[in-house]
Amino acid sequence: MYADNHNFNYGMPSTGNAKALVIPVEFIDYKAKPNMKSNLEKAFFGTSEDTGWESLTSYYYKSSYGKLNIQGTVLDVYNTGNTSKYYNNRYKRGQDADYMIIKEALEYYDNQIDYSVFDSNDDGYIDALYIVYTTPIDYESDSSMWWAFTYEYFTDDYEYYDKVEADYYCFMGYDFLFEKPASGKNISLNAETIIHETGHILGLDDYYDYDDQKGPDGGLGGGDMMDCNIGDHNPFSKILMGWVTPYVVTKSTTINLDSFASTGECILLIDEYSTIYDEYYLLDYYTPNSLNKLEAGYNGLFSISGIRIYHVDATLKNPTDAWTVWEIYKYNNSDTSHKLIKLIEADGNNHIENENYGYSEDTDLFKEGS
Repeated sequence: MYADNHNFNYGMPSTGNAKALVIPVEFIDYKAKPNMKSNLEKAFFGTSEDTGWESLTSYYYKSSYGKLNIQGTVLDVYNTGNTSKYYNNRYKRGQDADYMIIKEALEYYDNQIDYSVFDSNDDGYIDALYIVYTTPIDYESDSSMWWAFTYEYFTDDYEYYDKVEADYYCFMGYDFLFEKPASGKNISLNAETIIHETGHILGLDDYYDYDDQKGPDGGLGGGDMMDCNIGDHNPFSKILMGWVTPYVVTKSTTINLDSFASTGECILLIDEYSTIYDEYYLLDYYTPNSLNKLEAGYNGLFSISGIRIYHVDATLKNPTDAWTVWEIYKYNNSDTSHKLIKLIEADGNNHIENENYGYSEDTDLFKEGS
């Protein structure tokens, strides 16, 4: 993996058994509800039946075709002893208020748990740390900390807890668990935000567009877990994670593809193959079942079966220009003039980039004879 060869830290391992640590956090002005811990246990580590769709564990076990098994612990709710405004004011002044909460919570539990058990790959870091806060999510303000994001915990000095440190963490609101899916279907607990943020902890970047004034618009067209928080991961992401191995095609041949959702079968088209960090096409046979079933037909996730074709340009930048594992590519889908990964539209309309936020449509799938 690129990160291993260039001394980049990344979060949890993408294969094998990974361990997640979840700390619910409440404030003087926003106390936790009695069932917060039990709901988090279901959303993170429960079964499909517990949530009405998927938990973090069940989703990634299915998406990885059994190669990744995420387990972990939800601690009792930590009370900061401060109001949420106390932290938000510091955040607005440019202070790392989320860091403050992380350090306070880790120190509070230091004598109660063994943090080293959450380092499954023995790299000296907790695989994945989730801080889930009780404050209402702020959907309006760009200057509020009450949103969902994943980042690295950078400190001026070493902060060891049972000989391991915190590194990649997710900071998110408890209320995300009760958002309606894009499809409007009723589920008891919505783990889509947890799953998307865990994609970052695994080393995946966002595939949506941050700024319509920079680079091509539309991201990946919406229908992907790292774009609109829906459906399964695409073949490029799964190749990076070590979950699938594509058929590499450099000359004329015939290949029968089964459902990508069920088998992970996909095709890589290139003139000469040497590395995944290159420019090529990826093809798979999309089906609106399995992890795609809940949101099929919404926010760019296809409602019918067909061939998806992606153009990928995973050219690497100079390692000295990258600070995190998400920045290793020369291009991204957010603010560069050229996309890291782009859906090729079968209908040729290019509406994903031509509209303000163009979602992919069923006509973008290639059918027999097209």
